[in-house]
Amino acid sequence: MARNIDPPGCGPLPVGMTNMEIAAPYATMSKEEMRSYLNRSHPSGLFLPDILEHPESAWNLKVDVPNIPSLYGDSSGTQIVFSAYIAYPTRPDNERLNYRFPYEDASDGLFERMQGPGEEPIFHRLHVRYPLIVVSHGLAAHALYNVTIAKTFASHGYIAIAINHGDGDTDRSRKDLYSLRPLAVQKFIDSLIESDTFGPHIDTHRIGIYGHSFGGMTVLSSLGGRLFNHPKSITDSRIKAGVGGEPSFWRQIDEIWHPLFGTNNASLSQIDAPYMSINGSEYVVAYDEIEQMRGTTYGILPGHPHVSEGPSWDDALNWSIVFFNAYLKDDDSMLALLNSANSVTGFNPDFQLFEKQKLRAPSPVLNRDAFGATPFVIVRVDGSNGIKHSQVIYPKKVDESNLYYDLQYSENGVDWVTLNAHEDEVLLPLNSLPKLQDDFEWSSLTDPLPFESAASPRLYRIRCDRN
Repeated sequence: MARNIDPPGCGPLPVGMTNMEIAAPYATMSKEEMRSYLNRSHPSGLFLPDILEHPESAWNLKVDVPNIPSLYGDSSGTQIVFSAYIAYPTRPDNERLNYRFPYEDASDGLFERMQGPGEEPIFHRLHVRYPLIVVSHGLAAHALYNVTIAKTFASHGYIAIAINHGDGDTDRSRKDLYSLRPLAVQKFIDSLIESDTFGPHIDTHRIGIYGHSFGGMTVLSSLGGRLFNHPKSITDSRIKAGVGGEPSFWRQIDEIWHPLFGTNNASLSQIDAPYMSINGSEYVVAYDEIEQMRGTTYGILPGHPHVSEGPSWDDALNWSIVFFNAYLKDDDSMLALLNSANSVTGFNPDFQLFEKQKLRAPSPVLNRDAFGATPFVIVRVDGSNGIKHSQVIYPKKVDESNLYYDLQYSENGVDWVTLNAHEDEVLLPLNSLPKLQDDFEWSSLTDPLPFESAASPRLYRIRCDRN
């Protein structure tokens, strides 16, 4: 029986935050100029870390971009600085001062109990590991819009890191505009886990991600949807659940819109983690795309346009708290509520699309490895009857050409599903590979070692693409 959610709102725990103090010469600038520093579009080329009073005490990160021009474009092989702040549960006796970030366009710029230079976080409980939630903003926006979201998650017992992506130029034809997003997410998670201050307090088995618009695209790509279906697009299996509000699925090139996740956005089928889609009535295409996902899905319709209005942000945040409590805290009562709730009491009209609610067990684990003088692939299927093996030949990247290979399987030889592209590269002599056309060539393979289960895939093929 459907019921309503009493909005959890702000949680019971006080919140502490990392340092984000602006240097005095920049503290009185106009909101337009401050925004240009926040999103990396200022004519000087300066970014937020350049105008902080204590940049060494802020959570800034230098990221070495992989040298893959087909994925990262002009950013390939460069080093890029990203910025973030962190909100976390703290003790009631934490007497550090609040700091008001000098940006009038932020709905909430109050950094509560902000750490000073050289100060370490004061956690609510010293020997507890907290779930982590990554928060990702929209295109050309900035993390100051997400202060309330990060603090609310922290007040419910999460460590929340809000990334300032610094998209800068918003030419949608730039591949790095998209591919840098999941790379930054991965590196910030690494930095937190490896740090002496936050690492010992993070439960690495309970990591989630939340994002809106371009941030929603960041959620999908981090969860497993490979951007452009590129084999080197970053995904992060440490992330166990995600909420995407109004996610972007397309990019525009010469007035033509192209799917972001491969043909028909098919790489979304690789997402196996629980996912909640929150999309207004003006952007319902997202509900069609989530049908491809293998994991549990929920669809929430708050009835607002793409940029949420007022109380719709409260609706989205309250749904997200229930979702993360269910999947990152294993709260059975929250899971039962999530599976049956129709709407959040109060705020704007909203309701759950129960026809989009798909409660699925985790899909079989499909792993592939290449080794030995003659490379081949082992597809491992973890099933109730144990692990079955199938061996198929798998040529890899050729030294002389930018060639990438995907492995696909089919039950009937007509409908094909792409497995996760292999991360590693193996260089082979040209005479060991099939003859390739200028752009791509298909090669079909049959399975020489049949699976024990009749329901398992029987046919494989290799797609070669010059990318």
